[in-house]
Amino acid sequence: MSVKDRLQLILITFNRAAHVQNTLSILLNENSPVKDFDLLVLDNNSTDNTKEIVQNWQQKCPNIKYKKNHYNLGIAGNIAKAMEVADKDYVWIIGDDDKYDFSNWNEVEYAINKNEKIICLARYILPDNKKHDVATQLFQLTFITGGIYSTSLFNDITIRNAFDNIYTLFPHVPIIVAHINSGGKIYVVDKPIADNGMDIEHTDCTYTRGIKNKTELYERTNEMTWILGYSNAISLLRDKKLKSKCLAVAIPYKDIYGSWENFYQRIKNQYIDTGKINYFLEIYNVLPDEHKKYFHEIRLNSPLSKILSNIFSVNDFATYKVIKILGIKITTRRKNKNRK
Repeated sequence: MSVKDRLQLILITFNRAAHVQNTLSILLNENSPVKDFDLLVLDNNSTDNTKEIVQNWQQKCPNIKYKKNHYNLGIAGNIAKAMEVADKDYVWIIGDDDKYDFSNWNEVEYAINKNEKIICLARYILPDNKKHDVATQLFQLTFITGGIYSTSLFNDITIRNAFDNIYTLFPHVPIIVAHINSGGKIYVVDKPIADNGMDIEHTDCTYTRGIKNKTELYERTNEMTWILGYSNAISLLRDKKLKSKCLAVAIPYKDIYGSWENFYQRIKNQYIDTGKINYFLEIYNVLPDEHKKYFHEIRLNSPLSKILSNIFSVNDFATYKVIKILGIKITTRRKNKNRK
């Protein structure tokens, strides 16, 4: 069976008609190796002329299908839906504003023919000396266009976890984590195929793009940040050291925080000084130990000290142990070591 029959492309988009036009012109160019592959445009209920643009391409490219969601599911919701509707051996979920270089496409077909489960197509944060570093691979694969996935990895558990991670913006990460937990390897191409084309300074890439009244959304959605979402997404990793290493790789990266000092200050301002300790703790629990120390040092001079004292405290008495969790006192009888 040819790779053309095994790989499906799904282009996710919302209200970026010009980007869709540009991306389709690249993917469907006469010199493109994927011009004849099945391509589904999954439109997140756009209100612009995205549909008309796709219909124009359909007239000359019968391999294109178009599906418009009834509602704006959010970018992560659309990613999860793309995984759920994928119907070939492999799926490549594509953003609407990325860059491509198909000169090394033969290696992708080689990897698919070898039945590699996850193929990493991007290398902008994966230099040669980090090519086989799992934490850096996982960080690179947060870029949705950067990975091709075998749908054999999709099952009731992984897809459920994907949908549960819609709020993190990383619904595809549980697929990667499950593969790593089972001892699976990630295949990284020698020369990149995809690159992030997003103009961060001029592009609305917020978690709530397209929502008019954001006050009606859950607080968690409005408070979501890249690092909070990533901390939650990788929490499924069984290897505790790898969890911490994932944050150690990502946090100092130039497009995330740039430095640990910047991370400390921004997390303090956003989650600690505002009393939103529940979000802070979700990040803190995954941090490398050496970087938890900073927050130990500031806790006496911030709301963190009082909040932490209310989260967990234990008092031992002769017969009973009193545990206070989130302000609720629980009394349990102590074990008598002399009792037979």
